[in-house]
Amino acid sequence: VREVKRQNKLSLLKRLNNDFMGSQLFSDGKWLEEGTGFSAAVTGNTGRQFKLIGGIDPKYIQMLEKGEDVPMFVSWGRGNFQKGMDTGLEAFEKFVRKTKNTNSIYIFGGDMKNLPEVVKLTKELTQDPLFKGRILLLDGWTPGGSFAAAGDYASLCSRFAPCELTDLEAMKKGCVPIVPKVQGMDQKVFGPADAEHSKDVNGYKGKHEYYMTEAD
Repeated sequence: VREVKRQNKLSLLKRLNNDFMGSQLFSDGKWLEEGTGFSAAVTGNTGRQFKLIGGIDPKYIQMLEKGEDVPMFVSWGRGNFQKGMDTGLEAFEKFVRKTKNTNSIYIFGGDMKNLPEVVKLTKELTQDPLFKGRILLLDGWTPGGSFAAAGDYASLCSRFAPCELTDLEAMKKGCVPIVPKVQGMDQKVFGPADAEHSKDVNGYKGKHEYYMTEAD
């Protein structure tokens, strides 16, 4: 499993590279317009609109090629208040600053037109020496399956989730979900602190949900 993850990380990181932004796809005996190759490699389709903000330092690819461990946190979903993309990014920032971690990377994505603050924070963090080359936002259409296949941990911070599918998508690809204690996730993601489900641990879960009591 570790070797499969390593290869998937390498594949994803090599594709998410602005150097290939203008590449063309060769199809039916002819070259398509500029950018179609990059779009097909990243999203699997030539017509999807997206842009990369930030980026991953090539040294992490080199580390993976040497067999070294590069923990990858991922997240994907709609860029809106519900999905909590801001929470996931802020959590990664706190994790890195508190632990002094130097080899973890964070890749996330979704349509961020309604979350300009997330784009702003991403740009700010990628100028910080501690985070430069360690955070990448795929703003637009996101290949969640590829993210889950490559990621070690899926940071899924929904503020409310009547059902939720991303945690299941993550687990299917061997990516450990990290979730808040909200309805849809609480019912199927069990962390080490879930005493009643000690034999069913399949992720990590916070103590509270977003809409908590004043005392909590």
